[in-house]
Amino acid sequence: MFHYASVGKLFVWTVAIQLVEQGLLDLDADISIYLPEYLNQQFAFEHAFSMRDLMNHSAGFGENILGIAFNAQTLETATILREALLSTQPPQLFEPGTVSAYSNFGTALAGYIISHISEQDFSNFVAQNILIPTGMVNTMNQADWFANRDFLQRKAIGYISNGRGGFVEGIWVYSPLYPAGSTIGTAEDLARLAIALMPAYGESGVLFENAYTLASLFTPSTLDPQNFLGTHHGFMGYAGAYPSFGHSGDAPSFSANFAIVLERRFGVIVLSNAGNEFNIRFEIMDLLLGQSTEMDISDNLPNVSAVEGRFLRARSMAGSFLEFLDFLAVPTASVTALDENTISITYGALGSLVYRQVEPYVFRLVSHDGIAFTIFGDEIRFRMAEGSPVQMHIGNGQDHLPVASFRSAPSLILSVIAALVSMLFFLIMPIILLVSYLRNLKKDTHKSLFCKLSNMLLLCGTLLVLNNLASIVRIFVINMFRTATEIAPHILIKLSKSLKV
Repeated sequence: MFHYASVGKLFVWTVAIQLVEQGLLDLDADISIYLPEYLNQQFAFEHAFSMRDLMNHSAGFGENILGIAFNAQTLETATILREALLSTQPPQLFEPGTVSAYSNFGTALAGYIISHISEQDFSNFVAQNILIPTGMVNTMNQADWFANRDFLQRKAIGYISNGRGGFVEGIWVYSPLYPAGSTIGTAEDLARLAIALMPAYGESGVLFENAYTLASLFTPSTLDPQNFLGTHHGFMGYAGAYPSFGHSGDAPSFSANFAIVLERRFGVIVLSNAGNEFNIRFEIMDLLLGQSTEMDISDNLPNVSAVEGRFLRARSMAGSFLEFLDFLAVPTASVTALDENTISITYGALGSLVYRQVEPYVFRLVSHDGIAFTIFGDEIRFRMAEGSPVQMHIGNGQDHLPVASFRSAPSLILSVIAALVSMLFFLIMPIILLVSYLRNLKKDTHKSLFCKLSNMLLLCGTLLVLNNLASIVRIFVINMFRTATEIAPHILIKLSKSLKV
């Protein structure tokens, strides 16, 4: 048994379309009508959004990496999905429908909505409507496998690179947001899913009542042009020799790919138990699916120098104390014009790509090296305003936005210096005050109210600094899978959010 990781998201989107076919779900309705009122009040979403927005990763959510994954061997009880959603809810950074920013939270929320509509546990609903009809007898979702030790004994051992050409055993991850990608099973079972999604022409297959519903699943679900291979009701488009649809997935010790070519009734499933060797699966996909060679170039195209600049992924941790990781750990996409119609994109150590402009500010891939291709894909579109790019639209949750001027390298360096000075201040001043207190202990002196209050504020600052340092050490040195409770002090002082709720 291999970890399907985010390939498991396809189960969410498939059963969602089944509910649409049954007339129980409207993809464009405000999701609040499918949630109990008390839960709407607890979520208090800033902007209304729909199931279609969740499918397109365009509900506007930012990223929250705290509390979304744990080492499965350290847990004894499963987490309730509703509670997991409430404890890991990220802020909405964008107006829904405008930016495609990949969101595990959004997918898990869609799973909860499906569970609420069907009045069944999400795992049970998927089992009854996908696993059993397709004969996927060796696939199980997290809510079921967590307590099934016999099933877990059949799982593969995952590995990660030790950085010296070898591998060490990795961990098996448990995610409280389990609809987003905590299903395990076999390559053969995923092949059964591929077969069910590609019945003979004009047939509906075992998953839907009519062929029209199945065909609609692979139509664009965004406002993008019909020929743009972006998101298709949660299925990611891939421009091979023939258009294909599917999803990729990554877990700490596993990686997966699933793709089907409807025109040829051909599917590719790649499962790997080497988590950080995910470039292998994409190379296999390229070999088996081929690459598109079509490139019709329009006339009178604008000079591509207008799109030059630095871009950062929209999938951001803005609003949390880990926001700095977006600029220190996530590479920026550096766009450079090679000639009046060709650009290169350099994506840190992940490689580079060359794109050719085929329509105004629409670019098709010419060549690439490294694994940056897995993020940027075959086609990108720049959205312009007053002659400058305001968005690099890739779809599939991978949109990038221009790096703000205050996020330039000099500004970040100054910010780091300011943070270090502040940190040192709060760490050193309590020691100075303690020494002063001990020296004046025998003197009959009384501190003014102002001094007492300022010392209390200083102590609060010191505690927050120590909390930050402890959290960072625990996340990056001891165990990256931490909970949101460790940043409770930050949550408590977000008065504006608390007052709003």
